[in-house]
Amino acid sequence: MQVFFRFYREEVEVIRPFVRLFQRWRYPVSLPEEVAEALGVPASSYLRFDEFINFLSSTGCCPTRLYKFMSRPQAEAVFASALRKERFQLRSMFSYYFNEGWLEFLLLFDEQGALRRLYVQHRDLHTDRGVEIRLCPRALLQNKNREAVLLQAP
Repeated sequence: MQVFFRFYREEVEVIRPFVRLFQRWRYPVSLPEEVAEALGVPASSYLRFDEFINFLSSTGCCPTRLYKFMSRPQAEAVFASALRKERFQLRSMFSYYFNEGWLEFLLLFDEQGALRRLYVQHRDLHTDRGVEIRLCPRALLQNKNREAVLLQAP
């Protein structure tokens, strides 16, 4: 049985570069999994872009790497992989490029530099400001067995 699993793992390792090539053909600049990793949400690059947008704009999308009242430097560091980074007095915008257009994240801060709101913007989302992504009041990440677990602090 162990021989079978070892052989299976080796086969998967051989196929992995071809899968990545297919993903890059589908998403030549940014991958949905890069955005999901930045936010700390579960998503795959196998999603179609419209499914990914629907997931990000759903109430079930709760970032584990961002939380309400997080300091500005920490919040901006989450989006280090963004292609375009713009910083203003009370907000920052981070953009990822897809064939379907720019996917932008707008972070709003208060005067003390604490994160207050997070919006996702795309031309397929028919709102002026974008769709707000829910931020938890306070979050702690704990890494157990390579899975991020969101714990609500009292």
